[in-house]
Amino acid sequence: MSQVRASVANQGNSLFQTLDLSGDGRLSLREMRTAQKRILILDANQDGEISADEIPMTIAVTFARGNAGYNYGRVAQTGTTVVTRPAQKDQPE
Repeated sequence: MSQVRASVANQGNSLFQTLDLSGDGRLSLREMRTAQKRILILDANQDGEISADEIPMTIAVTFARGNAGYNYGRVAQTGTTVVTRPAQKDQPE
């Protein structure tokens, strides 16, 4: 129990996760109403299209206490996953 194991997984680009502000895996009515505005913010080059490189990357970090070994299923069950959202223009990254 004196060990802490951290696991990092790149989950790629996810437009859905960008729109799901609450992170509950569903788009609420409020999230759907603000989806167009959030999508337009992603269009960095203002060409009217969202390319894959304009969608934020999602990285999951999992921590486990003890000798979790390399059994990633066990780490996922005992760990905590944190998903960050892209920083707003008026916030530091």
